[in-house]
Amino acid sequence: MMCSDVISFHNYDSAKQFYTSTSRLLESTTDFKRGGTIAIISHGREVKLRISHISVDTKDIQRTLFTEEFRMAKERMKAQLQDIHGKYILCSTDRLHPFSGVRQKLQAYMAFLDQFPRYRTKVCLVQYLYVQNEFKENRIKPFS
Repeated sequence: MMCSDVISFHNYDSAKQFYTSTSRLLESTTDFKRGGTIAIISHGREVKLRISHISVDTKDIQRTLFTEEFRMAKERMKAQLQDIHGKYILCSTDRLHPFSGVRQKLQAYMAFLDQFPRYRTKVCLVQYLYVQNEFKENRIKPFS
């Protein structure tokens, strides 16, 4: 990771744990720069830490919950999932992309079922794949 130019974290606590660890393990120094940027200096390199919070637009979610499209999708999913009552459900959402790791996830799931056949009737994987623009469609309005 220290070969990167920028490393991103979702919150300050995670970034702090990281720069504290690098200080102890690699004897690096930490520089708090103007504007809130944190830099780790190690072996003549400077690696910047970026903290970017994830936010959820609750009003958008509430609007979506009451649409006819959502109601129909919920009914379709209920019909598809009727036969898995009482099973452990593994859910995952991933972007449909060759490098997203979905193939490896499915291979790992199949290997799990091969190694532990007693779980074949007790576990169900629900995998949702979306195309990049499908997730953003009607969510982000372009600047005018």
